[in-house]
Amino acid sequence: MKENITVDELWEYFSERRKALANEYQVIASDEDQGVEIYVAEDGGFPRFSVEVDDIEVYNVKTYSYLDAEKTYDDLLSTYIYPDDDEEDYVSDDEERVNEIIGSVEDMLTVMLDEDPAKAGISPQYIDEIASIVEEYLYENLGFSIRHPTEIDGVMVQYPFGDPDESLEDIPDPGSIDQET
Repeated sequence: MKENITVDELWEYFSERRKALANEYQVIASDEDQGVEIYVAEDGGFPRFSVEVDDIEVYNVKTYSYLDAEKTYDDLLSTYIYPDDDEEDYVSDDEERVNEIIGSVEDMLTVMLDEDPAKAGISPQYIDEIASIVEEYLYENLGFSIRHPTEIDGVMVQYPFGDPDESLEDIPDPGSIDQET
């Protein structure tokens, strides 16, 4: 049996095989004992997943972003491949918060670019960088601290750009910023 693709490996696997996946589904996870196979194919630039149990399709879904693809695949693994593994089912509040922030940046870019960021050539790493730029701007210029759990130098930091519990003396009052009309 081939090793199951992990959620962290999904996007790289998909990107490297995108051309082949446009024409066929490929098995990325299976549980031979239960007769379950999870397949992936390319549909509109993003993964489409199919689940077969005993060679009968029981689930088929298209995804619309890399985060949606990772979350969907994680859910499929938790439901069909590792249903008894509590650790696989658990998504921490921090992970959920990061997914919300990245999703909101993807949504913003979709509106601004009038197309999906991935189709425009914006990688997940650039989306992370854009989130950081926006968070830094909000803190530096408006004094808003955004909770974005991030590991910095081996330490988990909840507010990378200013903890709201710290003194706000050096931050400008949002009402005092001149606005052009």
